[in-house]
Amino acid sequence: MDDGVAALRSEFQRVNQAAEKAGRSSNRIRVVAVSKTKPVSLIRQVYDAGHRSFGENYVQEIIEKAPQLPEDIEWHFIGNLQSNKV
Repeated sequence: MDDGVAALRSEFQRVNQAAEKAGRSSNRIRVVAVSKTKPVSLIRQVYDAGHRSFGENYVQEIIEKAPQLPEDIEWHFIGNLQSNKV
């Protein structure tokens, strides 16, 4: 199993445990995989494992990566958006 998929599965286990502890349903929690600085090949592996929500903090990275990946990815901005990057 590749490292990205293993890390994703580990995080989902943590989310499920936390949800159970809090008395919440884990299917109501959205996990956004932070893909900033990660290569398209790793994002594709996580996508192929079934994940669809990814987070970037630079517009330039989304512009570069999005055309190389499937259109059904949900992109999210994470962190602070810098005014000089808008």
